[in-house]
Amino acid sequence: MQFVQAPHAPVREDWLASHCEPVLFPDIPIIDAHHHLWHRQSGRYLAEEFANDISSGHRIVSTVYVQCRSMLRTGGPVAMQPLGEVEFANGVAAMFASGGYRDWKRALTRLATLPNTRMKLGGGGMTVLGHGFAAGERPPTSEALAVTWRPYFEACVELFGANRCMFESNFPVDKGSFSYAVLWNAFKRLASEASADERDAFFSKVAAATYRMAIPGDMK
Repeated sequence: MQFVQAPHAPVREDWLASHCEPVLFPDIPIIDAHHHLWHRQSGRYLAEEFANDISSGHRIVSTVYVQCRSMLRTGGPVAMQPLGEVEFANGVAAMFASGGYRDWKRALTRLATLPNTRMKLGGGGMTVLGHGFAAGERPPTSEALAVTWRPYFEACVELFGANRCMFESNFPVDKGSFSYAVLWNAFKRLASEASADERDAFFSKVAAATYRMAIPGDMK
């Protein structure tokens, strides 16, 4: 989450919901020529929130993401840090271009109602997702992976809870896109805002319970 001084009014979902209108001329194709995506102290507005807005009835056929100092790289040369926002925007664009994001979320919502299910968080290097990590001149950084995967990660944790989610490497299937060390760094970045108990769940406790395994050195 970023902490940014911003002049805009805070979003109040309950206030907005107090007034609704029928959509005028719903068949007119619209290109939203300027929008942002971010996760700040003032609120979250990422792929899921934007998908909900553009599904409100108007015929949104395309959108233009405009930079807003969101998801900058946290490491490396200062001059290269803005590339984090480019990587982030490309990842979100790939999600929408696949046409499957909303169907995926809907299916997961149904699946999460079954108490015996668990969610494995991994497989993000597979080419079917359209991220194109393997096409870069250099392998992706853990920062870039975490930014790209965060909408998926947060949606899964929201639906299943930390006590039903576990990280996986999916190696060697995913090894064509990034190294093992970078992958687990990315997972640790994704879990950086989780509590200690939640991190334990993601990284070992859920897998141990699911597969009835002991965690070496864990006396709890």
